[in-house]
Amino acid sequence: PTTQDEKRRRHIEAVKRCQQKTDSIMLRPYLAEGQAIREAAIRAGQPVSVYILDAVRERMNRDDPSGGDAE
Repeated sequence: PTTQDEKRRRHIEAVKRCQQKTDSIMLRPYLAEGQAIREAAIRAGQPVSVYILDAVRERMNRDDPSGGDAE
C-alpha cells in the first residue's frame, strides 16, 4: 500500500515536471474587465486560462499568419 507521504511526494514530482514544461504569465486586469473575462469564459464553457490563450492565439494568427514561434 502507498503511504500518504509517498502520494504527496509523487504529486509534488508530477507538479514539478509539469511546471518545467510551462510558462507563467500573470495578468492583472481591472476588476470589471476581469469579471467580464470570467463571465465570457463561463459562457464559452471554458476555463479562464483556456479562454484567454485561445484569444491570444487567434490574435497572434491574425497578426502573423505564418505562425511565428508559438505552438
